[in-house]
Amino acid sequence: MVNLLSGKDRQLNLLISQAKLLTQIGIIINQVINYQIAEHTEVVKIHNGQLTLICDSAVWATRLRYMEPQIIKKLTQFSITRQISKLEIKVRPLAFTAKKSEPLKRRAHLSQNAAEQMLQEAKAINDPQLQAAIQKLARHAKDS
Repeated sequence: MVNLLSGKDRQLNLLISQAKLLTQIGIIINQVINYQIAEHTEVVKIHNGQLTLICDSAVWATRLRYMEPQIIKKLTQFSITRQISKLEIKVRPLAFTAKKSEPLKRRAHLSQNAAEQMLQEAKAINDPQLQAAIQKLARHAKDS
């Protein structure tokens, strides 16, 4: 346990550096692909000059395969990824289920009292656009 906490555990350090490398590669790849493809793609491993990516559907994997030359070209511009010469793109629909099953964020509710206070404050604002925006927000109040 002491080795883990002090950073002397060789395997742990190796895993951490590998995770950092994969994160950096993901950032580089996201500079080439659009955000829609990026949402459905994960960098999973690098081995013998081959980078493995997984997508959650065949549609996104196909789009990624079309972009392989641009991705490889971008990766060769950086010293940490210069050794990558090939992409392996796999489809694993279940790989992304953890992200989708996360609980939805609760939306904030505005009480009637808070809305009335906002409307009062809006009357004192000279900027008409800001005043209109605050009034619009106040209309979202819920009866409590």
